[in-house]
Amino acid sequence: MNKLIKNLILFVVMLSMILGLGITTYADEPADGSQFQVIIDNKKVNFTDELGYPYISETDRTMVPLRIIIEDMGYDVEWEESTQKALISSEEINVEIQVGKDTAVVNGVIVPIDFQDGRFADTKAVLVPVKGSSRTYVPLRFVSQAMGAEVKYEQKNGVHCIEINTGRELKDETIKSEENLEVHFIDVGQGDAILIKQNGYNMLIDAGDNKYEQIVVDYLKENGITRLDYVIGTHPHADHIGGLDAVINTFDIGKVIMPNIIHTTKTFEDVLIAIENKGLKITTPNVGDSYELGNANFEILAPKSKSYTELNNYSVVIRMICGKTSFLFAGDAEDISEKEMLDSGRNLKADVLKVGHHGSDTSTTAVFLDAVSPAYAVIQVGKDNKYGHPTTEIINRLEERNIKIYRNDLDGNIIAISDGENIEFNTEANLYKIDILKNIMSEI
Repeated sequence: MNKLIKNLILFVVMLSMILGLGITTYADEPADGSQFQVIIDNKKVNFTDELGYPYISETDRTMVPLRIIIEDMGYDVEWEESTQKALISSEEINVEIQVGKDTAVVNGVIVPIDFQDGRFADTKAVLVPVKGSSRTYVPLRFVSQAMGAEVKYEQKNGVHCIEINTGRELKDETIKSEENLEVHFIDVGQGDAILIKQNGYNMLIDAGDNKYEQIVVDYLKENGITRLDYVIGTHPHADHIGGLDAVINTFDIGKVIMPNIIHTTKTFEDVLIAIENKGLKITTPNVGDSYELGNANFEILAPKSKSYTELNNYSVVIRMICGKTSFLFAGDAEDISEKEMLDSGRNLKADVLKVGHHGSDTSTTAVFLDAVSPAYAVIQVGKDNKYGHPTTEIINRLEERNIKIYRNDLDGNIIAISDGENIEFNTEANLYKIDILKNIMSEI
């Protein structure tokens, strides 16, 4: 059984994981769905009178019409009226889900529809009246990760917000274009490492701690990197520059940008030695300096002062522009540096904010966040880190402003892709789905 078929079979089982009601029919037609917002791969699902709207069941489940959800995830769905079956199909698999049954048929193999708490459960699909007809509805739970789909739910101002990320490769031709800007937030635990690619030009901002240096080097190689036009070491802390010496030793390097501060550590010394051995010079960042990266460009926003008490405030902060989209990479800059950026009068607006200092409450002040006014925030942070990052205060501050949050500890590697007009995100599949795959496939 090849990987695609296994994933599709698993999809059915995971779909059934979100089927949680018995064979009762919803008494009334769902309302207009204005209290729901469902987003699949950063695209809003447009529910209609004909396809049906979501509703909350008596058991407090979010019920959604099967057809529009599955089709928006990239699958074909047909309804067989005579047998009351929903047929889901792709090139290599056929799936049958029948109303009133607690099993589904996948390529002739019968599999349980529901899998909860490590056991198969008795769950059935339901029919709901919609505009004189009926639709197959399923409860949308937070467990559809088998096909790279993770489901996140939150309630904001009375609206049920559900976001589904299938984790599939983005196939839109605009996303494949070499003209696009790709920003890779590499998962290096409690540290920063960001690869930026644009039309054959590449740059790296930080490279994580020493123990992640091979992960960063391998990631760059897997992405076809042989030369980095810019390498930025935001500041001398090991969780940012630990892997830079390995990167500099491995790849052809153009310009190295680092703040004018000396740090008496072996990690910092290793970076200086690597720079010297390559015959490179360190470029000191000056506020207002700008550089080109293919068709994109970036400007230095910080550091402004020559001396700080906290090493974090020496962080090189840049704002990158690609067409009509923009990114702000804040390093570990804290409130003092943020205030200097605000006082400078420079444009801080950005669609994507790389949150400062891993989500610590020393950074991302309310006034700074309002000036940046991002639609997305990325937090480079390690799972269960000893610092308590990101703090509840910062998460609340982002959520209060309806900013979509991505985190390496939850999402793995995170890739933002800009075509100059729009930005789309793709995240690495959660390891949880692999565990589920092993468990379910052993039962089939």
